[in-house]
Amino acid sequence: MKRVRLLLVIVILSVVLGACGTTPEPQASTQAIEVEKEVEQVAVPDCAIEPPAKPVEFTYLGWPMPVMAPYTTALDKCNAVKNIKVYVREMDNASAIEQMSLAFGSGGASPFAIVMQSNSSIQQNVWKGWLMPLDDLVEKYWEKYQLDDIAPVHWEAATFDGTIYGIPMTANVIMLMYRSDLFKKYNLKVPTTYDEIISACGVLKQEPGLTVPFAMDLSAGWAWSIAFYEALASLGGNVFVEGTFEPAFNSPEGVAALTKIKEVADACMGVEGMALGSNGMGAGMGNGTIGFIHTWASEGAALIDPEKSDMWDKIAFAPAASVEAGGKLAGSSWNDFWAIPASFEGDADLVFQLIMEAARADHQAEAAKAGLVPRTSALLSSENPLATAALETLEKGVGPVPKSIAYPILDAALGNYLPFVGSGELTPKEALQKAEEQYISEATDKGYLK
Repeated sequence: MKRVRLLLVIVILSVVLGACGTTPEPQASTQAIEVEKEVEQVAVPDCAIEPPAKPVEFTYLGWPMPVMAPYTTALDKCNAVKNIKVYVREMDNASAIEQMSLAFGSGGASPFAIVMQSNSSIQQNVWKGWLMPLDDLVEKYWEKYQLDDIAPVHWEAATFDGTIYGIPMTANVIMLMYRSDLFKKYNLKVPTTYDEIISACGVLKQEPGLTVPFAMDLSAGWAWSIAFYEALASLGGNVFVEGTFEPAFNSPEGVAALTKIKEVADACMGVEGMALGSNGMGAGMGNGTIGFIHTWASEGAALIDPEKSDMWDKIAFAPAASVEAGGKLAGSSWNDFWAIPASFEGDADLVFQLIMEAARADHQAEAAKAGLVPRTSALLSSENPLATAALETLEKGVGPVPKSIAYPILDAALGNYLPFVGSGELTPKEALQKAEEQYISEATDKGYLK
């Protein structure tokens, strides 16, 4: 197995304000298409790629996000390079994933040269053999594009069985955001454990105008699954028996994790709070009706924007709390990636250079105005109050969800039953037992378990 050398760097995640849009161009084949027409050479400081000998066309497929706009804009600028034509196609996430699956599963050459991937989709596509290994190209261009500027944790998220399959383009982490005025008013310390969250909720309930003192996303089955993974890993538990597809979440640690989430929900949120998704929680913080939240770092930009938040000058940030003192911080980390399909038959080296040009530090510095990015230099170039707390959560938190071909089945099983703990229809033990039974049945049908 090849391993690309990774230099340990200090990362500060930061979010500043701003966004820009990208207009998709028409679809075109991404195979290396020979065209007889000559193209005039143009000096292109924004896309420093050696022009290919003959004209080629490539298509990028992804979904629109403000943080992605500088990257797709950079791809568009590469159209000024002699003999290169790049088409940017963007659609909603579900439609893009469907288009990729149809293309990759057809058995023919991929019509896409670059595809955007989330944490979940990169797993599924790697296990199916649908993405191209990138180790050789990463090693070849490591120095030229200063790839040690991308933190090891992000490379690790793109690495499966020792092989890199994606270039990290965005980052995210779940952490705490709170109203500093209320914490000062009631002489509260920022919670570092779930019991301290519960204690702070007891105090903040007396504050007029608060709908709920605290919220974490428990609005859907997938949200319960994330919250459970964070709490379980914070307590030292695992969802799988290490190195196997055997479930390990129905354990004393699993019961304790789910019990504590239920205690937080009952003490701080109630039915109304559990109905809030991340957008609702952010809105509540922005209009002053929620005291503090456990949410995505990407929500922070809007909260400190005077045009979007009434509380913009009162919002402060802190690392995620651990379930118990001394445990890992119960904040998970996430990425989006750009990858090359395994069935792409064009010039992969040239496509990789296009990705590298888009992922340059100056482009990531622009992207950092709208979200989190993996390059250290880009993150350090922006100063904001989110940075230190996000860094600590990234370094001391539970990290990303496990990489396993069976994880989507396990995730769905947890999502089907954990919400019944919130409603009181199932005990934590009962919910985990039912989720385990569903997972074992479906994993056995898939051949992951015997």
